[in-house]
Amino acid sequence: MKKNLSIIGLLLVFTTVFTSCLQDDESNSTGDYLALATVMVNPNNHGDFDLILDDSTILAVKEIAFSGYMPVNNQRVLASFSKMKFQSNPSAQIDIKLYHMDFLLSKPIIKLMNKAMDDTLGNDELYKPVVWVSGKYLNVNFVVYQSGTVNHIINLVSDSLDIDYNKPVDLALRYNRKNDSYLAGGSTTVVSFDLSSIKKADRDSLILNVKIPTNDGILNKSLVYKYK
Repeated sequence: MKKNLSIIGLLLVFTTVFTSCLQDDESNSTGDYLALATVMVNPNNHGDFDLILDDSTILAVKEIAFSGYMPVNNQRVLASFSKMKFQSNPSAQIDIKLYHMDFLLSKPIIKLMNKAMDDTLGNDELYKPVVWVSGKYLNVNFVVYQSGTVNHIINLVSDSLDIDYNKPVDLALRYNRKNDSYLAGGSTTVVSFDLSSIKKADRDSLILNVKIPTNDGILNKSLVYKYK
């Protein structure tokens, strides 16, 4: 049974649409922990990498239970791992054995520029969305019904080019199924949106008001983005 680390925070266990292409050498083994993280490639050896949790904790990858992965800097992943028994530097990092990774889509906030752009963003519903902020990311966990022949598009949108920081920052999730009417089955995925572009230097946090189109109607969710 997977355990929750307090450093990981809110995390839902799910099967992603954006699955990895890794070949597990220990196909029957899984880690004790599951976490959203970002890949950080060792600049001195591009075959080596660490994982950075959303609270900046470093997971130092000491062993890998699969082959075939070429690390990509800043790649967003869902990692299954176990802590190593002996920690080389426990005050600065957590040494881990990495069992599996699923690759997640990560995107920046986009600004709505014109009507033509607005039309491409879509106004389709998200099924059973869960939205939360961790570190610099706004994460969206939702159910995808997809035929496999059409690429759906999801974005986090600001409709203002000049943000008024005297009030909550308005953002909207926009989803375009591209007229994909397939509704059988369904799998769950996570997309992470980088909030760094809306940081304000003289503040340590922002209140976000996020508009979410759901299968139960429009949801307006208030979230806190802390970055200092």
